[in-house]
Amino acid sequence: MALQITAFGDEDRLFSTSGSRNVGLTGNNENFAGYVKDKEYTISFSPAMCTTEQPDVDNVSYITTRATVTAGPINFKLPISLPDGCKILGVTVFGDADTESWTLYRIDPTSASSTVIFSAAINSEDTTPTAKGREIVDNANWAYVFNIAGLDAGEDVYGAKVRFIFEGSD
Repeated sequence: MALQITAFGDEDRLFSTSGSRNVGLTGNNENFAGYVKDKEYTISFSPAMCTTEQPDVDNVSYITTRATVTAGPINFKLPISLPDGCKILGVTVFGDADTESWTLYRIDPTSASSTVIFSAAINSEDTTPTAKGREIVDNANWAYVFNIAGLDAGEDVYGAKVRFIFEGSD
């Protein structure tokens, strides 16, 4: 059977699908993202996206493949953008650091409060959210950012990967 996509006029359900593929589209009237339900995806984040919290941006060297601390300790922030409605399966931050760890937060942009979602040592994947439901991305209510804390001089961040799927009924 051929895939059929039907457009709807409301924001909550722009399209429905029927046919032999379990396909969905998300977005608004201007932007759309296609996905296959229950298929695992991975999105990567470059170290060039890292910003410093303290002490100073002059204490970091950025090249294509890494962000290197030149004087520390220093904290990196890595803001990320994930598809709305996806379920995060696992998160990893990669680098060359001895004992440091990372934390993925969701931040309420209306109150500046934050909630930990995942946390682990650098180069270790965390697959267990701190509370049920926090692994579902909700861009209408939350922003997402990594904190990589306490990096010393000579330590590097190479980037991050987030594995996710889309679940749910059509």
